[in-house]
Amino acid sequence: MKILGSNRKGRHVGNGATTADINPPVKKLTDVKKGTGVKKGNKKFLTVVAITLGVLVVLTGAITIYLKAAINTPPPQLGGRRPNPDRAAALEPSNDPAAPASPGEPATEQQPVEEIDERVPGKYTFLIFGSDDHSTDTILTATFDTINYTFEVVSIPRDTIANVGWSTKRVNTILANMHYRYRGEENEDEKAMEATVERFADILGYRVDFWVFVDMRAFVNLVDSIGGVTFNVPVDMNYQDPVQNLSINFRAGEQLLSGPRALEVVRFRRYRSGDIGRISTQQAFLKTAIEQILANIGLRQVPELVDNFIRYVKTNLELSHLIYFGNEFLKMDTENINFHVLPGNYNDAVDRASYVSIYVNDWLELINSTINPLDNPITIQDVSILTRGAGGRFYVTDGRWAGDSSWGATSRPPSTSSNTNNNNNSDDPDEDEEQDPPEEGDASPPGEGGNTPPPEDTAPPPEPPPEPPPEQPPDSPLPPDNSSPPGDEE
Repeated sequence: MKILGSNRKGRHVGNGATTADINPPVKKLTDVKKGTGVKKGNKKFLTVVAITLGVLVVLTGAITIYLKAAINTPPPQLGGRRPNPDRAAALEPSNDPAAPASPGEPATEQQPVEEIDERVPGKYTFLIFGSDDHSTDTILTATFDTINYTFEVVSIPRDTIANVGWSTKRVNTILANMHYRYRGEENEDEKAMEATVERFADILGYRVDFWVFVDMRAFVNLVDSIGGVTFNVPVDMNYQDPVQNLSINFRAGEQLLSGPRALEVVRFRRYRSGDIGRISTQQAFLKTAIEQILANIGLRQVPELVDNFIRYVKTNLELSHLIYFGNEFLKMDTENINFHVLPGNYNDAVDRASYVSIYVNDWLELINSTINPLDNPITIQDVSILTRGAGGRFYVTDGRWAGDSSWGATSRPPSTSSNTNNNNNSDDPDEDEEQDPPEEGDASPPGEGGNTPPPEDTAPPPEPPPEPPPEQPPDSPLPPDNSSPPGDEE
């Protein structure tokens, strides 16, 4: 039997078939590129993915390098000793040379100080304001030693007398007045804060490196972010104010406080010791809160903390500074966080308004033992403090009045019990007496007009040109980041 077909080169080919049908030709590489390989769309997608991954790798590396550099690079020390126009000249006594700066102490003599100052390495200074939208409620000045890992904090009572040109001479009116001065200008917040820092240099004797303005909503959110703070409330607290929708009710004792409840505790003012009691409670709560925050903070809270900071905190600290200080702060033992109170007469009053007059000798001693960032001491010639002398009349330590030098002349000298305030004129935890805005012709800053006549045996200090007074501001209170009215922010 004959089998149809034939055998060619060892392969059987059926009738009518060719070898091409059985063995199709192999496609060349050029044929693959023409359409049967990787499509153009897929190739483009892979290219985009590769570029994106490359960019992410570069960015990750850059961020890592930046963070390492920020952690290891100390910020600049921006502040320094307060400029004094008479520093190089022979020092002149104050206009009340016989008046002791503190009860029972001899008068402080002005002594020459070395002209060249060096900053102590690793010491950074801060001025911190806490506000609840209509008042500067808390004022702290602090020094962080990043070598010895100590954090010294001094509370400055909001009623402390300041050598300013308007009639309500309280430190908590300075920021509002500076906002009013720069209202509507570009970078109003920064200009107002920088000018405020200059005014506080009159009290501190040096200009701080960094300022921080904290809206109290940041405080509330921070406490809530760690699940609350367990705190021993020192006294029973009861206060009701339907107008402010404020109700404070606490029994003394240890309890877990949410953010809003913690704010009520630090705002309460009805203490037998007046503002000293309030400051003591604030300081105790802050130290307790810091301890619990450092113990409980975790990565999951970081995004919330960053958002909280961006929304409610204003500062001249840069991101790299924050990273550096945050890393250094975590190295510190909370036992090295120390709180102090400005020494003064907390019973002082002028025209029925409560004030705190500074005990200058004690204040200079506290500065130099805790927060001074310079290698030389701060002396009386470095400050411009308005306070009372032993005879009861007001004087300025450098003889340079801001505004009316007869301010407080008719007020009776109060009792001189230090660190007490039994004459608190308000039961309201947030409001004192109604305060005056700056008066026409009475708004020049320190050293700019209104110098006090010195004693007859001394020559008057040079009188700089006066500054034009601002217009009469509106009476309605506004937040600090708007055109706040001058005068007390209560």
